[in-house]
Amino acid sequence: MNALTIKNVAFSYDNTVPMLRDVSFDVHVGEFLSVVGPNGSGKTTLLRLLTRIYVPQHGTISLTERNLNDYSRSDIAKRITFVPQDSGILLPFTVLEVVLMGRAPHNTRMALLPVGRAFENAHDREIAFKMMKLTDIEHLAHQPVTTLSGGERQRVFIARALAQEPEIILLDEPNAHLD
Repeated sequence: MNALTIKNVAFSYDNTVPMLRDVSFDVHVGEFLSVVGPNGSGKTTLLRLLTRIYVPQHGTISLTERNLNDYSRSDIAKRITFVPQDSGILLPFTVLEVVLMGRAPHNTRMALLPVGRAFENAHDREIAFKMMKLTDIEHLAHQPVTTLSGGERQRVFIARALAQEPEIILLDEPNAHLD
């Protein structure tokens, strides 16, 4: 079974010069795929298309043989996670808070809580600590992410992606900044 199917995908930022043209490939369940190319060749753009941050001008992207456009944003967030090259987090969230953000797609009650109340439950915290242990950042749980090294911060975002429990993990230069 194909986890992802990309057929004849084309995308351009300004509708004139294509960033991607006629991209096609399949990724089967359990497979790993690396996309390699020079800077500016469209690797990050492709990842953004696979998460529906961008929509292709031509072609189709299917997730488990269903068009990606047929999924709600919430469904995509439960099934696909994306670890960017740089997180851009400027607020001093703790490591635990950032990893728990990966649980957000699974918590529909978040919008119903009064300000200041946590949306996560004991199960969410258990998953977060498990993923922090797996990425060797458990000892940093109460440290603000803004105080971490680049490598520690990258492991935080990998832990957040794992805590999301997705079917597909998209990593954009995952070992950038790793110690």
